[in-house]
Amino acid sequence: GCAACGRAFSRRSDLGTHERTHTEERLHGCAECGKSFRRAAHLRSHALIHTGELPFPCPDCGKRFRHLTNLRTHRLIHSGEQPYHCPDCGKGFRQRGHLKLHRRVHTGERPHRCPDCGKDFGRLVYLQSHRRVHTGETPYYCGDCGRCFSRPGSLQIHRLVHSQEKRYRCGQCGKDFRHYSGMKAHERVHTEERPYRCGECGKAFRGSGGLQIHKRSHTGLRPYACPQCGKSFKESGVLKNHLRLHSGELPYRCQDCGKRFRQLGSYRTHLRLHSGEKPYACAHCPKRFRHSNSLQAHNKIHTGEAPFPCPDCGQLYKHMRSLVLHRKTHAA
Repeated sequence: GCAACGRAFSRRSDLGTHERTHTEERLHGCAECGKSFRRAAHLRSHALIHTGELPFPCPDCGKRFRHLTNLRTHRLIHSGEQPYHCPDCGKGFRQRGHLKLHRRVHTGERPHRCPDCGKDFGRLVYLQSHRRVHTGETPYYCGDCGRCFSRPGSLQIHRLVHSQEKRYRCGQCGKDFRHYSGMKAHERVHTEERPYRCGECGKAFRGSGGLQIHKRSHTGLRPYACPQCGKSFKESGVLKNHLRLHSGELPYRCQDCGKRFRQLGSYRTHLRLHSGEKPYACAHCPKRFRHSNSLQAHNKIHTGEAPFPCPDCGQLYKHMRSLVLHRKTHAA
């Protein structure tokens, strides 16, 4: 077997050819993405990914391909030819490589071993995908929201979220929603309507979900436990964000500055620094804000509300930060 990656070969000559892939210097670098190759021909082939060029058209259906070998394989679809047959079950294949991979179903061969944990895989692409668990690499980027994924299939599934039409627009800030109920719940940010009230303490919420989560503070119920450290949470989303502390995952990447974020909300708020967007408008004056909590704090200027009393002297403050600064005068 190969000492570098653990892959096994039946012939010594095949092993020798394979081992050179680990030792040969990669002198040909791609100017677009920095990926390097051992041969100039491989670099030229790779460069077509960036240019989008598909120089090989199929004479039967017009479909175009980046590589001649892909065109030749594709043309077997039109001819129906499957020249490679499995000796164990008789199944036919258009490519010798596909037959070779299929035969591992019968032999149980898993020649690709992970050097980090020792897990074996039948195909190199499965090993490469698995290794991102250890490296934290997330090379598949969503252009709509900035979220990154370790597998192309995960990105494709995620993009269905963006492909669904958003038909409902908020009249206050222009934000779009896929569902009418989502828009109505969002509008309460602007109106400050809170129709869902807790029967225990009277605290009110914009949505029923917020009320249900709040009720767990009275019951003590924390149904979402971290398998890593045992810490438990009232919300599944909070657990999901907490797990990223253990994994180091920062799945949301800003296209403008490259900064990465653990939470989607933090990422969206950050984007407003670049766009200048201030979606939260005060109903009493022309002032606008990037964050809903900034609008809520600002509204206290108009309502006169001062919900933060000093426990030492009883003086009231509109903002917690003002109370914190005031309390330092007592400490001094």
